[in-house]
Amino acid sequence: MAVPTPRTLKDYFLSCFSPSIATSPVATQVVVPFSGRIVKTYGVSLGTTTGTTAVAVAINGGSAISSAALSIGAGGAGVEVEATVNATGTDATASQVYDGDVISFTPSGGTGSSIGGTFTAVIRRGAS
Repeated sequence: MAVPTPRTLKDYFLSCFSPSIATSPVATQVVVPFSGRIVKTYGVSLGTTTGTTAVAVAINGGSAISSAALSIGAGGAGVEVEATVNATGTDATASQVYDGDVISFTPSGGTGSSIGGTFTAVIRRGAS
């Protein structure tokens, strides 16, 4: 049996769904219910796509957080990716969230008809 990865009790997972991440991409958002910092992002394709789907992650419609960006490769349903957000430099400031902020996931570049996708941001509560 594999040893489980220990997680701090300060990490919270906020997820959202997009009905289309490929040919006609639809951005999706999730509201943050507390202050903290984005420490990791995840994405999964719910269908077969061709080409790579790039997913920009931003807070309140601002500039994309470069180290939070996702790149979902071509393949069948269940293609999953993750990105660890830098805790230093400009991304440390850019990944800070506050109560009521909106995190957006904006897909682009993939092809496929009506391919949905799910995105998750891991927020470390109280982190700065």
